[in-house]
Amino acid sequence: MSMESGRQSYEPELDAESIFSIDSSVERLISGSPEIYQAQETLYQFLLEVVRQWPPEEVLLEFKRLFFYQIDLASSGAIQAVHQLVLQNDEAEFRNTLKRCCYILVNNWDAARQYKAIQALIQSFQESPIEAQTISPSIKRLKTWVENFKSSQDYEELKLFTARYETQAKEKWVSRYTSYLLVPQYVDIRNSIEQREAARALSRQLKDRFKFDLAMYIARSQSATSPEKMPKNPTALGDNVLMLIKAIVAKRGQY
Repeated sequence: MSMESGRQSYEPELDAESIFSIDSSVERLISGSPEIYQAQETLYQFLLEVVRQWPPEEVLLEFKRLFFYQIDLASSGAIQAVHQLVLQNDEAEFRNTLKRCCYILVNNWDAARQYKAIQALIQSFQESPIEAQTISPSIKRLKTWVENFKSSQDYEELKLFTARYETQAKEKWVSRYTSYLLVPQYVDIRNSIEQREAARALSRQLKDRFKFDLAMYIARSQSATSPEKMPKNPTALGDNVLMLIKAIVAKRGQY
């Protein structure tokens, strides 16, 4: 037997903290400026600290003060970090930073089941807190970059995290299949670890909820449940098609 066949493969397991450290190291290597990297780390650490210690309402207000209002912030270091990013005049790096800041909050709030806070965060971008008339060139640039972020694919991906709040009456195709739309986010290694984890977690939750809703619908559709108490069909398929699929699956299970 060859030495190759006698070897046992070993894949070290990394915890979330180790992954975050590796992610930060990679980010430091690809960042074009040490000033940008330091500003990013200041923002990430500040948000990680407050999101774990403060109520969601206060964290959201601090986020708005940081990127929208630019006033009365609890951490002068964090607001200086935003100023440093703007002064570097690198919109791509700013957008990546803003996106990662959002996913830091989304990830932590999702783990704490603070779903309304996630919805409020995403909705906050629809506000226009930075006045159009300002004498500060840096504030004008910040406003422009935030507005550009709102029109970007990054923000569209962020909006997928509101899919769980869609009511059945307003449910559309995009909300029904959001779990599959999230796949590109968590398989793309160019995205931050926070975005990948958040997308994977939400995709799994939506798939599990769909399976549960479908199982309940099929079970009750075959019982004597009154039509008024029947749950809504969670698929776009007709009842006859669902029953046919169930019959085929059941028949295969007999072999």
